[in-house]
Amino acid sequence: MLRRTPIVFLAWFAAVASGCAGFFPRTDPPSFYVLSASHDVATGPPLDVAVGVGPIELPAYLDRPQFVTRKGPNQLDLAENERWASPLQKAATNALLLNLARQLGTDRVSSFPYALGLPRDYDASVQFLRFEASASGEVFVDAYWWILDPKTGTPLAARLSSLSRSAAAGDAAAAAAALSSALSDLSTEMAAAIREIHARRASG
Repeated sequence: MLRRTPIVFLAWFAAVASGCAGFFPRTDPPSFYVLSASHDVATGPPLDVAVGVGPIELPAYLDRPQFVTRKGPNQLDLAENERWASPLQKAATNALLLNLARQLGTDRVSSFPYALGLPRDYDASVQFLRFEASASGEVFVDAYWWILDPKTGTPLAARLSSLSRSAAAGDAAAAAAALSSALSDLSTEMAAAIREIHARRASG
């Protein structure tokens, strides 16, 4: 009988373990998403300018890896299994930087914080008031942005942009793509402002 005890115990343990598995179901691994830069090329001649991008500010409730969806005026939903692959503030900065480089036709772009003594002709700063998807799938981007003189900090342009794009409801990948497209639209507005300011300076 003593020799059978380990076998009986192992059989009992396996039965208990398999029974407990039902109480602790496996969760799906999280999916990760990124913001992508646009492949739009410059709409005008390349500008020989150096542009700094930043600071870029996002609402504090977006300072988290989880994908945030607005369910109502005062309610947000955090998706534990839908996450950003990198901090959203950094991802938005990188996308804006690449977008502006392509739309202005310059490779002299840099992101905040700037290296000491780095020459810049213009700084582009953005404060996002809204950067999110709704439960219906539509994404909204509201942003107050400035084009600044790096030497004096003087605003050369200051505007509020409100952008929206449609995406499939409940589809985080589609929402990330729509947010990327909205960032491209914002970059287009900022690039147009820089071109206008640069032309005015050149003629004056």
